[in-house]
Amino acid sequence: MGKSADLIGSPIRVVNLNGKYFTLDNRRLAAFNAARVEDIPFQVMDKADPAIAKLIRSGRRMNPIGGEGRYIVIADGAQQKSAKAVLRELGLIK
Repeated sequence: MGKSADLIGSPIRVVNLNGKYFTLDNRRLAAFNAARVEDIPFQVMDKADPAIAKLIRSGRRMNPIGGEGRYIVIADGAQQKSAKAVLRELGLIK
């Protein structure tokens, strides 16, 4: 039986920033990739929406590795600080 996105959950949320799309759901994107779902459902969010604008302003979700958003790092709470330190040291994030 093939894997279907509807078995995993709702679409991932993406936002267009300066002509590039970034996910707001890194862990869910990683889950889709790990499940080898080829057609990942997504929903384009409006960056003017107050909740989305707050996420963007916080910088928590909009600090892409290498400035491009091609990679994600998933770390639990205890590992996040050290993972971010390594990425900053390598000049991959701000």
